[in-house]
Amino acid sequence: MELNKLTKIELLKLAAEKAIPNRTKLLKNELIKALEPYFSDKTKKIPAKEKTTSKTSKSKKAVISPSSNLGYENKKPVTIFQIKKDEYPIPEYYNMDTLVILPVDPSKEYVYWELSDHTIFKVRQQYKLGNAPIILKLYKQADDLSTNEISSVEVSRFGNWFFDIYAPSNVLWAELGFIDENGVFYSVLKSNSIRMPSDKVSAVIDDETWMTIGHNIDKLYGLSGLHKSDLGASQTMHKTILRQLTTVNTVSSSSFMKDK
Repeated sequence: MELNKLTKIELLKLAAEKAIPNRTKLLKNELIKALEPYFSDKTKKIPAKEKTTSKTSKSKKAVISPSSNLGYENKKPVTIFQIKKDEYPIPEYYNMDTLVILPVDPSKEYVYWELSDHTIFKVRQQYKLGNAPIILKLYKQADDLSTNEISSVEVSRFGNWFFDIYAPSNVLWAELGFIDENGVFYSVLKSNSIRMPSDKVSAVIDDETWMTIGHNIDKLYGLSGLHKSDLGASQTMHKTILRQLTTVNTVSSSSFMKDK
């Protein structure tokens, strides 16, 4: 096949059949070079002797020795397919304004963000910020509902960050913006607000009451297929034990033995 006479679209179809990576980004000459190994062998003429030897070698490989395969059925050779690489990899960013904060534990917060090209250009032009750095700030709501900045870091236009701020049961949020030469912060995005988890055991006790089976012991034995006549003295022992376990008042070991 003369690859030089094919159009780029035809070359791309062939490249897709051969699962050539990054084919959509290749130029026509690069596609031809990438496809040459797949079509050069087909156009090359094989001498008659080589053809016969290749056939015999293939036939020899196809024969399976019974002695080496005792107890097993002869199976066809398994064709190994090459796994195609992901043609649509996950992009590094989506060019969308995003700022999200998530709690990890009482002393750790996770933030991920992204600033779109349009927003960056618009804000820098509006406030004449030039190449002002992008700053990620973390805020906490005080008891009097005032706002306190507790951390800040210079970041890129997209990424993620872990803050190691111990703030159990506090309300936190993040803001993303620019800072000028005079230290003035221009907020662009504000994240969701979160309440950090507590670092104490909860004082809330469920009102759930667990079922006791002491008063239904006879029914339970009946459902199991046993009868009182089959239990004998063991039934009395089980009743006594269950009565002691389900009683409200604490029973000492001595009184337990005495009742028994």
